[in-house]
Amino acid sequence: MQKKNFMIFFKPLYNAQGGAPMPDTIIKIIPRNPFDQIPESLLQKGADFLNGAMRCDSIRIQCSNSPVFVDCGSNLERIVCPECGSKLSFDWWGEIMTRAAKSGFSALEIILPCCGKKNSLNDLKYYFPCGFACCQIDLLNPTDNLEAALIDSGKALGAVKPGPHSSGTHQLRGLPRE
Repeated sequence: MQKKNFMIFFKPLYNAQGGAPMPDTIIKIIPRNPFDQIPESLLQKGADFLNGAMRCDSIRIQCSNSPVFVDCGSNLERIVCPECGSKLSFDWWGEIMTRAAKSGFSALEIILPCCGKKNSLNDLKYYFPCGFACCQIDLLNPTDNLEAALIDSGKALGAVKPGPHSSGTHQLRGLPRE
């Protein structure tokens, strides 16, 4: 089975009073490598391409100098070890996230509590998908063929400047498999 070359996830929006979810959907696109520093002009090129290839209420680009956690809001149901498939506790994950946040998420390496193997916070299997990134493109309420537009936008983005931990490839993160 071929792995998808992008990460998408949905985040419901809540009204200002903390009430019921509004019928909005945010699709977030992030690079596979959380340390990649993609130039804002290149991200804008991808956003412009998406804007012409599909309909949505708005497209927003966000960039930071170091990785940030790109969440799926209240949709996070579980976190699974990518090595052994064990379900990880939210208590353990919260403690690890607190430690990683103290260093500005400059180091994402972890030792998994279930199997003792080394891995990355970014590579845990989040259901709904989440990840870490220095940049992202957010689409508010897309209505067209999202998958085709995202694949074509990856082509529009072209080469990017690798981050310090980059493997030299610049794929967008795939959806985790059950």
